[in-house]
Amino acid sequence: MTLKLIQAGGFTGKSKVSEENLENYGEGLKNQVENLFAQPSANAAPDNSPARDKEKLYLQYNEKLIPVNESHLNSDLKNLINKMKENLHYEK
Repeated sequence: MTLKLIQAGGFTGKSKVSEENLENYGEGLKNQVENLFAQPSANAAPDNSPARDKEKLYLQYNEKLIPVNESHLNSDLKNLINKMKENLHYEK
């Protein structure tokens, strides 16, 4: 159960990523991630629009990609995302 945070856009146009193994967390957080990704939504690929210089965050889980909307997240998942933001690095 790996959750990936992707930061797309920005001046360089290169994506940064951070991964976290959810096996190390409680069932409540795992269930929230499962529920979040079970909701129907279009597969949201990072865009390359003219506004691409603005950094955008996406979560990827089980090959599904969704934009991060922190207003819809509980505090546990917000804290995990903040931790993951600190570990963002350029993909090789």
